[in-house]
Amino acid sequence: MSCYHFSIDDLAKTLIEASDTGRGLFAHPFFSFLEQIHDEFGTRMDLYLFERTDMAGRVRSLAEVSEALREDFASADWIRLGPHAKDYGTAPYAQTPEEQIAAFCSIFREIDRFAGVERRSKWVRLHYFSEAYEAAPYLKSAGVQALLLTDKEVAAYRLEETARLELRDKGTIAHLGLDLARSHLRVEDLIGPEWTWPKVQAALEAPLQRYGYLSLFTHECELDRQEVRTRMRECLAWVSARFLLSI
Repeated sequence: MSCYHFSIDDLAKTLIEASDTGRGLFAHPFFSFLEQIHDEFGTRMDLYLFERTDMAGRVRSLAEVSEALREDFASADWIRLGPHAKDYGTAPYAQTPEEQIAAFCSIFREIDRFAGVERRSKWVRLHYFSEAYEAAPYLKSAGVQALLLTDKEVAAYRLEETARLELRDKGTIAHLGLDLARSHLRVEDLIGPEWTWPKVQAALEAPLQRYGYLSLFTHECELDRQEVRTRMRECLAWVSARFLLSI
């Protein structure tokens, strides 16, 4: 059966803001919008987190997110949370394996605290599509089953050539105990005069025909733009109408 995976990268600010208000996760406009999308289309979502981020001239971190949000996350089993990077300026691929694992461990520890271990993502995309293969044993032990790689046609940057070509052609392969899967489409790239709705539909259809699954994603900051929210809703309405399984 064909399926789709939807995720949001670079997330931290909205989560900290929701915690700061003390009014609950879904009182925040960002999470309220996600809840509307889930209610309409049944979409499950992976949110990939920075451990820390700059907000109003201050460095804020996931350690400041209140455990009061735990009840909201418990009632929203369609949200899953995973590591993305230490911060926007730190690419996991530029870190040592020890530094990568320390960052991932810190993020998972905070997720477990304010959301619960059952909210951990099983599919993860790292910042800059980092291919942290050396951290595969840790990621596997943390419950990660698949690592999402680049949306570019190259498919991967560090894989041995035979494996890279297999990933490009098949869409997923097993490697070091994890599945590697290609990312496909960024919602914000499907906007503009040239992106007529028939062209968007064709873009959504292509990976389903080629691989049997669609990986659609966007970024926290992009959802500040109404045109991105509108296109996201249109895309998820399309996959919902196709009765595709949300994974």
